[in-house]
Amino acid sequence: MKKFELWLDESGDFDNDAQKARNGAKPSLVGGLLVENNTFPASCINAILPEAGTYHSVNERDQLERFRLMEEKLYQNESNRIVVFSNQECIMILDNHLTYLNIICEGILHLLRRLKAQYGEIFLKVVIANRVDTTTGLNPAQSVVQTEEYEKRVREKLLVAGLENAVSDREWELQTASARRDKRLMLADIVCNTYFTRYRRKKFNAEEQAYIESLYSDERKTLVFTVFESVLEKNFKNYLMENRIGEAVSGICLSSDKAVIERGFALLKLKFSACGIHDIVFQYKFIAAYIEYYINVVREYDVCVRFLRNLLDYYIPLLREYDGNGEGDLAGRLALDIKFYLLTVYTHLGNIELADKTEAECEEEIRRLPRSLETVGYQIKFETRRIINFINAFDFETALAYADGLVEKCKVMKELLDLLSEDKIGYDEELAKALGTRLQIRTFMLREKRSDYDECVKDSEAAIHEFVRDSDKRRQYLYRVSLETEHGDYDEALRYLKKAVSLKEDASVKALWNAAAQNSLYEVSAYIRLMSEGAVKWSTTEEMYRVLSESGYLQRLEEKAGRFHPWEIMLWKLGSYCGQNGMINAAVKYYEKAVEVCFADENRTLHIIGLGIGFEERALLLGLSRKEAVSRGRFLQKKWNQVKASDAGNILQRVFGEVDFQNGSYEYYRKLGRKITY
Repeated sequence: MKKFELWLDESGDFDNDAQKARNGAKPSLVGGLLVENNTFPASCINAILPEAGTYHSVNERDQLERFRLMEEKLYQNESNRIVVFSNQECIMILDNHLTYLNIICEGILHLLRRLKAQYGEIFLKVVIANRVDTTTGLNPAQSVVQTEEYEKRVREKLLVAGLENAVSDREWELQTASARRDKRLMLADIVCNTYFTRYRRKKFNAEEQAYIESLYSDERKTLVFTVFESVLEKNFKNYLMENRIGEAVSGICLSSDKAVIERGFALLKLKFSACGIHDIVFQYKFIAAYIEYYINVVREYDVCVRFLRNLLDYYIPLLREYDGNGEGDLAGRLALDIKFYLLTVYTHLGNIELADKTEAECEEEIRRLPRSLETVGYQIKFETRRIINFINAFDFETALAYADGLVEKCKVMKELLDLLSEDKIGYDEELAKALGTRLQIRTFMLREKRSDYDECVKDSEAAIHEFVRDSDKRRQYLYRVSLETEHGDYDEALRYLKKAVSLKEDASVKALWNAAAQNSLYEVSAYIRLMSEGAVKWSTTEEMYRVLSESGYLQRLEEKAGRFHPWEIMLWKLGSYCGQNGMINAAVKYYEKAVEVCFADENRTLHIIGLGIGFEERALLLGLSRKEAVSRGRFLQKKWNQVKASDAGNILQRVFGEVDFQNGSYEYYRKLGRKITY
């Protein structure tokens, strides 16, 4: 019999992880060390934590050094592992306390199953750090979760799943201890804190991050469980029993556990034999809905990538095997759909290298498809995405050339389909989308080509005319806001912003703000950008800022700001507005927060925008002869060199040319900042 101990602590508060994930934070977790009996004695622990009393991982240098020592000693026995139970799905069960308990329970069950599968007869002793239940409203000393409650919850889980998973209560025991006195749990704290904060650049540099990530991504050293995956498998089986294949596939492909996925698809293969081809096509609609939800609502793009890659690696090969005769090339078309989605995600991430690679794969898939109207639809969809990639790379000239071609193709298709039917059908909408895309490109270029304004207006009016759905028209109104703001017709921009949020032209500024804040970040961003661009020159901006300030939104902005577009634009334009109105400290705060958002991830598009924001901030500081101008200049040069050394180096040249960081001119940096036309 193999005997193990599991030492567990936590990171995060287990409260509303979904909202935090949308704002760029990592989900809560429980983690620590799995140690085979007598292989990690007190002498090893004391070598890592020699001091008496409390240790808490607050100093990152000290923490990393202890982490390295722990790794060195832990893996002297090959059975020992770091263990993480993560709430990756961001599930909330009534409150943070019950969520935490369920993560503990699901994680232990997951681990027990894993150990039994690997070693057969085992015994696991679990030591959990004491935790205060904050939901009781009692004094913390009276709210410490008792061992009995953990045991009760774990036993409940095992009772429900025990027969299926063959787990006996004789195979485990559980106790609690103080993380401030028990050195085993101090080590668990180091594990949790290091895993939870491993992507924070302010805490670890690139080399340290790479070291930490290499350890946590090595399955021989670290077991990472997405703890609700046992629930996922159960739901998967239920979906199959109910013939809900699309939901079953979507659920299992969200898993990060290869074994879970392989077990799921082994069952799915048996199910496919009883399905017709039309059933599979119909069920794919559910898969597409899941994809849309995770891309557009959850926006946890690393989950999206895993989801889509699993579909390509497991679902598509099964389809190809099932549809062996290749009639209609069902698998090929669905693979193309999924790759389009993957291209969208890489575009959102600003990962130019992977976007280019996926774009080439899409093009190859399209070539394999037979000539038909449906194939033309895929081609148009692909060209639209390719144009967006050029936009993200700030190659507006190339994007415009492709957009011109796309508009002409869509016009031809519209004429052709008009011959076939008097009804407005698909390609009217595709033409509208192409016109809207071209409008966006021309708006980005308007600062250098003022004479193109009339062409922009034509595209805008034509796109609005072609669209049927109100939601599509409102999106075009928002594009028009950007155009009129850039053109300097702020009253017209205001009129279209009201149309974008379904208000009448005589609606008050307060009503406009309330409607924008209740819609999406893009309406808020348009409001703030209009306010900023019109500052000093347009009297309405004063009222817009007053309404914004009184709403309380500014106080929450720094806490709410996520790592994705358009948060950086909102913060940037607030900084610009404050700078133009003499609120210098506020301006600097917003500028620096905007730059921080831009460099929070490996998003090359945001990196370029971040440099533009930084140049504008430096212009402000130089114009006021502020001493911070020197340090911000050094900071910008460092960021510049990092981006230049990346795959986005050519984009830097295209957007900014060569930058003289020794130049101390306000006007020089102001012009550099204005090269970013968002």
